[in-house]
Amino acid sequence: MKPKDYFILGTKLFGIWCFFQGIVGVFAAIPTFMPPPKLSADMGGTYVATVLVTRIVPVLFIAAGIYLLRGWNRLYEFAYPREAEQGPGLEWKFVLFVKLLGIYLLVVYIPDLLRTASAFLILECATIL
Repeated sequence: MKPKDYFILGTKLFGIWCFFQGIVGVFAAIPTFMPPPKLSADMGGTYVATVLVTRIVPVLFIAAGIYLLRGWNRLYEFAYPREAEQGPGLEWKFVLFVKLLGIYLLVVYIPDLLRTASAFLILECATIL
């Protein structure tokens, strides 16, 4: 197999992982569809921000999973603009695994970034009031 083939295989495996993470997130977001008891105006804004992030993260996981599973060539052409030649020894494997690690980190930490941004906005709103 060529390095590009390993990359395609790895991205499809990440796609499956993302898809299942999204499905788990959907089940975790189901309770957010039940309205809470009366909330004050400032707590209502906080609740809406939290619910919004809780609902968006599974959608992002499912979208990323579908994108990676469908095998769109833009990602593969970006990672391998020309057919890479096999370098001596383990060099091409190292480059391959660094690229796969980059995809993994993007998929895992973008939802954390959204949650952190939401928490920051909530704290900013709370300090203003």
